[in-house]
Amino acid sequence: MKQNISLTGRLIGSILTIIFLTCCHTSRQAAIRNYRLPLISKNEFYSSGLAELKGSFITKDQKNRFFGSVGRVYYDNIVTGEHGIRGLIADSVSPEEIKVKGWVRVPSPRIFMLRDINDTFYPVYLQAGNNLEFILKDGKRIYGGSLGKVNQDLTAAPQFLLPDSLSGVLDSNPDMRWAEVMKAYEAGERVWKDELDTYLKQGDLSEVARKILEVIPAYTKAKWVLVNEKRMLADSAADYSSLKEFLEIDNLYQMAGNGSGAMPKLIAGSELLRGLAGDRGDGYGNIPEAVAAYLERYNNLLLKLGIVGMPDPLQLAISQTLCDGGVLKRSGSKTAALEILDRVAPDYLPNKEIEREVREYVDRIFHDEYRNIPDTPEGEILRRLIEPYKGRNVILDFWGYQCPPCLKGMEKTRAIREKYRGNPDWVVLYVTDIVTTPKREYEKIREKFLPGDESVLLSLDEGAQLGALFDLHVIPRQILIDRDGIIRDSDYSFEYGAEGEWINMPDRQVGSENGGDESDK
Repeated sequence: MKQNISLTGRLIGSILTIIFLTCCHTSRQAAIRNYRLPLISKNEFYSSGLAELKGSFITKDQKNRFFGSVGRVYYDNIVTGEHGIRGLIADSVSPEEIKVKGWVRVPSPRIFMLRDINDTFYPVYLQAGNNLEFILKDGKRIYGGSLGKVNQDLTAAPQFLLPDSLSGVLDSNPDMRWAEVMKAYEAGERVWKDELDTYLKQGDLSEVARKILEVIPAYTKAKWVLVNEKRMLADSAADYSSLKEFLEIDNLYQMAGNGSGAMPKLIAGSELLRGLAGDRGDGYGNIPEAVAAYLERYNNLLLKLGIVGMPDPLQLAISQTLCDGGVLKRSGSKTAALEILDRVAPDYLPNKEIEREVREYVDRIFHDEYRNIPDTPEGEILRRLIEPYKGRNVILDFWGYQCPPCLKGMEKTRAIREKYRGNPDWVVLYVTDIVTTPKREYEKIREKFLPGDESVLLSLDEGAQLGALFDLHVIPRQILIDRDGIIRDSDYSFEYGAEGEWINMPDRQVGSENGGDESDK
């Protein structure tokens, strides 16, 4: 699409699309409502929760006409750098339409990527505690639900496609002078920003969409420079003026736009940062030398760009390096990891919400969590599951009938389960759902592998919500919940000694017997 397409043309195209789809789906559209999503507060921005998606893929060219996962949402945790994929479940299939639903755990409100059954990707804004309804047909889309208005507004906004075109030009002409490239970029950018400014003057835009769109030009240019810094031989502060502009933006939704998850990694791996030598400095305690030197580079970056304070994007670059970069895990123990974090956080992670998320990451990777079951619909499903076993440690074992490792694990632990069946301290509850394991297959597996054991077959909705709560990407997966109903290990695994004995068996030391020491909370 060329940059000089008028805003009026874009709006007319959007209106025609809506009219066309509405005529085809009048009854469905009656249930889709617009909702003005309120702005989220700063102390809740990095609090995770589930978002519900429900919609229709309308196409005659169905590559995946079956009950199961037919669409996917690609998401990541912008604080830790972890990423995952949640499948959308088909619960109704006709020759030309597949209705799907699903839940995604959203670590922070942002634009993620939704892939349909024909491998077309759509950017969608998701926020915990809300729902998005959609109809996708041949690349066209309309949205509803509490997240509908913001997604409609973001979709209708003028797009800037020139950076991708210029990347192709650079690939074909590696000797092209950078000044010429930037001149072309900024010429196209001016046209786009004029269109965007006109669009933002509309009085009926949702405030969330407005906040995201206001920072898109600065983000896009800063990203462009970081991606191409080797080609432009960037070195001076002036070369990175666009990055400075982006970092100094005072907008909570600065990291909520399309592709924003890439910015922390671009900063952390940039030539700019690598070129800023860091000394160990003083006051770092027992932080490894390399980590201390790496952190010192951020001090030098702030000085080079003339920035006061530690902007969130830089904090996120540091937090992702600590987490996904392996620094905390390589420390070898929870105590050592927390010692590093205690030294780093005051100066480099001043945003308490970012620090909290990193601390929770440390709990997870060292299998020492102390997390309450959330007061949410998915939390209520979990409470109902463990209620019959009140006062006992519960190991939830998620499985599926087409998962050989799941069945192998059932067989391997059979002797131990039979030996300790009925004990007062712990129980293994085998959990699956009707999508992962149809009822007929469930009964066969239970009879063959789980006679006398505790098991449950969940509905589509229950299974999808629990899967999103625990980010179930693969099975088998075990979750340990103590006798007080506290999640103690969301990635538990059975460990065996040389003689085949179960060496990490939950006992009276887990839960109320040890009083739930405050230091673990």
